[in-house]
Amino acid sequence: VKGTADRHFVRLTRERPDSQGWLWAKGPLEAPSFTMTLKFRVSGRRTDVHGDGMVIWLTNQETFRPGFFFGAHPLFTGIAIALVHTPAKRLDVRVFGNNGSLPMDAMMAASHHCAAAIALYDEKRADFNVKKRSRLRISIDYDTGNLNLDVDSMNTGIWQPCADLPLMEMPAGWMANAFLGFSAATKPGAAHNTDLLQLQVFASHAESVPDTPTEAAGGASEPQESPLEQMQHHIEHQILDAQERLRVQLDELRSREHADMDRIHQLEQRLHANMQEDISYRVTILESLNMKSVQKALAALDVSIGLAERRVGDNLLRRLANLEDQAHRAAELKLEERVRAIEQRVAERMESRITHLENTLRDDMKRRMDVARQTLGRSWWIPFGVMFALVFVFILVFWHRLRYFSLVLRSRLSRNV
Repeated sequence: VKGTADRHFVRLTRERPDSQGWLWAKGPLEAPSFTMTLKFRVSGRRTDVHGDGMVIWLTNQETFRPGFFFGAHPLFTGIAIALVHTPAKRLDVRVFGNNGSLPMDAMMAASHHCAAAIALYDEKRADFNVKKRSRLRISIDYDTGNLNLDVDSMNTGIWQPCADLPLMEMPAGWMANAFLGFSAATKPGAAHNTDLLQLQVFASHAESVPDTPTEAAGGASEPQESPLEQMQHHIEHQILDAQERLRVQLDELRSREHADMDRIHQLEQRLHANMQEDISYRVTILESLNMKSVQKALAALDVSIGLAERRVGDNLLRRLANLEDQAHRAAELKLEERVRAIEQRVAERMESRITHLENTLRDDMKRRMDVARQTLGRSWWIPFGVMFALVFVFILVFWHRLRYFSLVLRSRLSRNV
């Protein structure tokens, strides 16, 4: 089962697009002939849509196989009775047969269209209630090989003949192994509630035909619902309807939420792109302004560096000039001090040597004068005078040489500095 199973009905499809459900028998019918009466209801709040439908299956498939033939697989062995929604706000009945080898086009061409139609109930009407239902009776006689189909569109108890046609050639024994199943599907533009209310299977057609008009009008062979059961049935229907409406509203809210989220995402992307563009534009402007300011700052820095270099160069030149002057004066002072020291030492040495020579000459002259006085008597002053003249000449020559030596030494020292 794929659907909603309640106490009083099984809902195969809900009133929403792309809804699908099925109900399948657990075992085969194991009867070559039978009559089946199905009580069901197809209703909705929109009866102007069409395209979806319900299918009653008698096939050798043990379970439902999805596909594109009213939501099921088109290749099967057995009979398919389809109730199709039409623009005329009703359900048309079509009978399909397939022996397991017919393609879908050939099966559609060989199908039988029923003249009778089934009501499509409008839940928006004030007179809608759970008593609104339809009936379908299917009879298969294996001995005659006929399929008989009757329709009670609004559960009035009056059966309208729909189809009486021979079965197509099927594999031997297919009825004994046939499974009974129901499936329904809605399309994107069409949605209805498909409810299975009651299913009765009889071994013969006679058991399902009422004997009195009362049975025909009310269906005496069918169990009747008490007022309490009708109320429960109504409550179940309303609860499912409320759940479906809530689910539809939630789906709409989710779709709106997704649309809003997509819109927000698009707005965020657009905002991000605009912010990126604006930021890039502002960054470009700031970069250009910063480059200009940096260039101005670099130019001002170059000017400041040039001025500082000139000031530093001038200060260095002045300091170097001052240092040169100081070094020159210090060298001159040191040179003068050294010259004075040398002159002083030379003068001291000359004076000591002259004093020594004078003393030596004096002693020698005294000794010689004593010798001469002894030898010459009164003529002693002649050699003394000659000796004194020689000493004077020697001192004069030595003094001139000392001054020349002092001048030469001073010139050499000045060149070295």
